[in-house]
Amino acid sequence: MKHWLEKIPVIERSARALYGPKVKLEFELWTTGKLSTEAIAIIEKQASQVRPTKYTLSYKAAAAVRD
Repeated sequence: MKHWLEKIPVIERSARALYGPKVKLEFELWTTGKLSTEAIAIIEKQASQVRPTKYTLSYKAAAAVRD
C-alpha cells in the first residue's frame, strides 16, 4: 500500500505533463481484501495533506468494490 502511495506524485507529474496543468486527477486504491486501521489512517492522512485542486485520493475496500 505504501508503495502505491509513493507512486502518486510521479504519476501526477506525468499526467500533468501529458494532459496539461488543469486536468482533474483522482486516485483510488481498490482492494478486495480488508485494509488495516493503520493503512486507512495512512491513506486518509495523505489525502488530507493534498490540495483538492491538485488531486484527490481515496480508497474502496471489499464491500465498496463489490457494490
